Amino acid sequence: MKEEKSADMLGPKEILECYYSFWISPHPDFSKLPCISIQSIVNLCQVSISHFREQSIYIELGCPLVIVGDIHGSLIDLCRVFRVFDVPPITNYLFLGDYVDRGQYSLPVITILLALFCQYPEKMTLLRGNHEFSHINKNYGFLAEIMDKYKDESLWELFQEVFSYMPLVAIVNEQIFCVHGGLSPKLTDLYQIQIIDIPLQTYMHSPLVSDLVWSDPSDNIAEFSRNIRGSGHIFGSDTVERFLKNNKLKLMIRAHQCVAQGVCGFADFCGITVFSCSNYGGIMKNRCGAIKIGEDEKVYLYSIGSDDSNKIKPQSIMQLQQTKLGLRKAAIHRMVPVKLPDKKKVKANKPLVKQIRATTPPNHPPTKQIQEIPAVVLLKSNPDFSPITVKEDMEIIKPRLIRKEKSKNSLIEPLPLKKSLSSKDSIMDKKIPLAKPKSRPQSPKRPPQKVIAAPRPTKTSDTTKRKTNSLRIN
Repeated sequence: MKEEKSADMLGPKEILECYYSFWISPHPDFSKLPCISIQSIVNLCQVSISHFREQSIYIELGCPLVIVGDIHGSLIDLCRVFRVFDVPPITNYLFLGDYVDRGQYSLPVITILLALFCQYPEKMTLLRGNHEFSHINKNYGFLAEIMDKYKDESLWELFQEVFSYMPLVAIVNEQIFCVHGGLSPKLTDLYQIQIIDIPLQTYMHSPLVSDLVWSDPSDNIAEFSRNIRGSGHIFGSDTVERFLKNNKLKLMIRAHQCVAQGVCGFADFCGITVFSCSNYGGIMKNRCGAIKIGEDEKVYLYSIGSDDSNKIKPQSIMQLQQTKLGLRKAAIHRMVPVKLPDKKKVKANKPLVKQIRATTPPNHPPTKQIQEIPAVVLLKSNPDFSPITVKEDMEIIKPRLIRKEKSKNSLIEPLPLKKSLSSKDSIMDKKIPLAKPKSRPQSPKRPPQKVIAAPRPTKTSDTTKRKTNSLRIN
């Protein structure tokens, strides 16, 4: 593999600039990885130790942030995560350990992560996994990679000193317990973790630390049982619920196990496993997982594949429950398109009064507009008419609507009458012709009804005579 040479001494910012082109490219060429000098790596480790010393073994974080599981030297998955979520200081990150071993690029991965941590210590949090212990990464690839590139075992020992200061546990938003492995029968209170002394060289003499970096969950057992890995325990769903309740937590997020989609729930989604190294070991065909915790306490689960772009959507969206433990599916409010009614049907059902069109906008040619004018308005607007007085015994004429065409900005004019009336004439003696809408057919005039006398019966009594004499048809 050909490597480009860089300057003898680089700081964290310059190291990040050397790798910047790889995580912005959808298809990076790792055959052109920069060769960082051993002096730059040593300086990076020393700066990292000074930052880790300012932290404790127990970290408290806020939201929003992205949680990443095992990387195991998979530089391509680390670049995918950065392309999807962007890099610090834009995004806050929490890595759950196991950065080295098994993969081909353990040294570039840990170099990039430490450089980001030194450059943005408030945006990057790196927890310790079981592969950040010397007796593990000595046998699973990290030491061999350092010796192949730099041929200096002291550099590997310096990395072990960096790992010894790494924290073991993080609490996110005072509700989410984050660890690399899992729970322990020795762990009942979070205070037990806070009193662990660092630097921590090995977990051989601390069963609690061994369980925190090695234990695995199982929904098929109760309480704890021996782990087939040889270290740590297998813990059941009941232990997860009891631990969360006793410590006033709602969710547990851990890594350490390869899952097919990169993210997987356990204990009825009181816990989530995230694994970010895709195609683990070259045979698993699993995807890269990541978790995003939003400010609204929503948990976004991502499953990233090799063909995904930087606009990937979350596989599922969960919500922290307020009164219960664990997660539930979040309610997503989507815009439902409104189906507009048929225009023809709307026009047919609208009354004539509401069919007045709006005036045309400025700088627009005038168009004919239809306006409905009540007949009473026409009568009152004519000066030849005297005020209408309605008596009790007179028939009240209901106003009819008159349809009239007018141009833009024209005033309402009275309908011309066939014959004007003088003020002496009574308004009830003359019939006022009223125009009717074209859409309404004109009903024929009803002939005046005649008063027809009732036929006289052959035999009538005094009472029937009174009734027939008083019978009239108006």
